[in-house]
Amino acid sequence: MKRIQSLIVVILALLVGCSQELVARGELIVETLGLTQGTTTTVTVRGPNNFEQQLELRGEEISALPKILAGEYTVSVLAVSGLRSPATQTVTLGNRDSRIVSLRFTVPQGKLEVNVTGLSPNDSTTVTVRGPLPATTDRTLNFPTNSLQSLETLEAGRYEVIPGALAGYFNPSTQTVEVTDGNTTRAEVAYIRFGQLRVRTEGIAAQLFVQGNLRVTGPNGFTLEAPTVSGAGNTVAIDNAELLPGRYTLTVTRFPSGHDLLGIVVTNTAEPFDAATSSIAFDVVSARETEVVASFEVPQP
Repeated sequence: MKRIQSLIVVILALLVGCSQELVARGELIVETLGLTQGTTTTVTVRGPNNFEQQLELRGEEISALPKILAGEYTVSVLAVSGLRSPATQTVTLGNRDSRIVSLRFTVPQGKLEVNVTGLSPNDSTTVTVRGPLPATTDRTLNFPTNSLQSLETLEAGRYEVIPGALAGYFNPSTQTVEVTDGNTTRAEVAYIRFGQLRVRTEGIAAQLFVQGNLRVTGPNGFTLEAPTVSGAGNTVAIDNAELLPGRYTLTVTRFPSGHDLLGIVVTNTAEPFDAATSSIAFDVVSARETEVVASFEVPQP
């Protein structure tokens, strides 16, 4: 009787072994790429018969699932902060197959365009792009003229756009821009040529008890004070002051002692003189000189 029972056990074991051999199985290998050694992610594998298994992978690591049922499997990964995650992959595993699924993480990248305007024909400049902040990696773009240049594959993040300084120009300020994954960001860098202002006074006697005073006001709260200059000829009170283009006003805020104001004119224009306020308004134009002349006289007794 015992011999019969033992024989039955052996036969059952053989049958189980045969049935297992008849089931199609394969091996699935999962690898992560692009992760630093200290970075961990979770990979989820789903397949036939409600199969689900999670793999904890650190850095660039390989993990294998041997002897799993043949069929269709999906492999998905948990997002890692600061990296672009790979898409979910589907793989079909055949009998005795060994399939590899590579999950590559990449750094998010975008495009930065820098558009320089306002340069005169013979002028050039540079623009430095620094970042992603707080890093201080610099990339220098050379602009021989007004143009649009781009950095195609910048790591996503915040960048400083630092224009080079040019003499004779109102130089653009440093600006901070955000480069986002898969998008194009544009930084506008606008240079403005200064206009020049020259102010002369005429008809002021050489000997004065009190000097007069001139005041120039303009955009953005601009104020420039200058004393009147004695002398009947070309006496320059303000010489080649560099000003932003815009509308300005020259006012005689104090007359030289013993003098009257005859008038103020802007050379080669028809700007009206306001006698009531002892002032004149005028335009300063980019890359041009504007001359204003204030005429005085000593009244006859």
